[in-house]
Amino acid sequence: MDARGHGKSDKPHDPAAYQLARQANDVICVLDSLGLKSAGYWGYSMGGRIGFALARDHLDRFSHLVIGGAHPFARTLPQRARTTDPDEFIRVLYARTGGRLDSLPLDMKRILYGNDFAALDAATQDWPSLADVVPAINIPTCLYVGDQDAYLEKMQSYATEVPTAQPLINLPGLNHTTAFTASKSVLDALTPCLNGIHPTTS
Repeated sequence: MDARGHGKSDKPHDPAAYQLARQANDVICVLDSLGLKSAGYWGYSMGGRIGFALARDHLDRFSHLVIGGAHPFARTLPQRARTTDPDEFIRVLYARTGGRLDSLPLDMKRILYGNDFAALDAATQDWPSLADVVPAINIPTCLYVGDQDAYLEKMQSYATEVPTAQPLINLPGLNHTTAFTASKSVLDALTPCLNGIHPTTS
């Protein structure tokens, strides 16, 4: 599914529309509309953050979690992170997460520059801490991060606190951006963890 503000989903310009509880509820609404009582959840970066909110409010609706490039700790962004200028928004985004804009593939640049930057600016918010959720996660969990990602240390600091998580998967040579775009490398690295959750995964 496309999170609000992204892809083909609605793109409100009101920051209140992007409160974490609302974004988590969007996922539940999709499950309800499909008639699914339970599903697996895979979220990366902002999607990973939404995964922690789902673990807090709706854990009974999920069979397992896969979270990449995300941590549950509070985040306060500097004012310079708020901008509707496409070049500046993308530059700040990738600098903040340890990525390099000049390493982005051309097709990814086309996707990025096709966004509604007023909506993305509204979605760029400070985060409250969800660290208290971590010890309560009691469903199978896979965690992964690029070893060049600025979030690596924070992910290492909580990964062992998830009771049902397999060891944190470090993706060599990948940063926050490339761990999102290098899907084959990610799937190859995560397949053993996924097989541990569902032995039929291939």
